[in-house]
Amino acid sequence: MDNIKLYKPRNKSEATDAISAYVSEISKLQKLFGIDGKKHCAICKEDKPIEQFHAKQSKCKDCSREYFRIRYHEREKMKKEKDKKPTTTN
Repeated sequence: MDNIKLYKPRNKSEATDAISAYVSEISKLQKLFGIDGKKHCAICKEDKPIEQFHAKQSKCKDCSREYFRIRYHEREKMKKEKDKKPTTTN
């Protein structure tokens, strides 16, 4: 365990190469085990092709976009409500 080194990409192209290598490795393993390039989404509960997922995430791209869109708007709404509240000074 002492000789294990973490991979840190030096630039963006190395990072995208690492992600594509990860996706290809996952698809090879899935074909080996008979899953045939599909992954299960944690939100919509559907089996979708692995290309519809971001690397190492359990949500498909569509569900991920919807989830973060809702969270972004809730955050904006909370900021507006916070600005509307009068501040009290002692």
